[in-house]
Amino acid sequence: MKLLILLALMLQTTDPHPSGWLIAPGVGAEAYSNSAGITIKVTVSKKILFVDSLKRKKRPNSMYFFGLCELKGIIQGGVIAYARYKFDHHYSGVIHQAWRINVEKRKLDAITTKGLRCINESYPGNGD
Repeated sequence: MKLLILLALMLQTTDPHPSGWLIAPGVGAEAYSNSAGITIKVTVSKKILFVDSLKRKKRPNSMYFFGLCELKGIIQGGVIAYARYKFDHHYSGVIHQAWRINVEKRKLDAITTKGLRCINESYPGNGD
């Protein structure tokens, strides 16, 4: 039932162009923005593995970062973070919350934000 509700939310998306990224070879994820928050769809070999959602947050100047977070200088493709957006900096500001996509358990696991930083894709030179 939960899967059907989340799939319905994906169809009601206000974001016609989801953000997509690769987690591991053959494993991908897409994020859809909708009125309730963010819906994450994880696929393995282009087949839906699971769908989960994160509620919309109301912190000023903050946003979700998908697949653009680093831990000790290594990109963590399976990490989603909610962090302060700093338009004039290479990296995000304070990370409020973070989750790792758990393919085996088919869910998002909350993780510590300690040592995590997210690349600001729109900063000049970062998204080229």
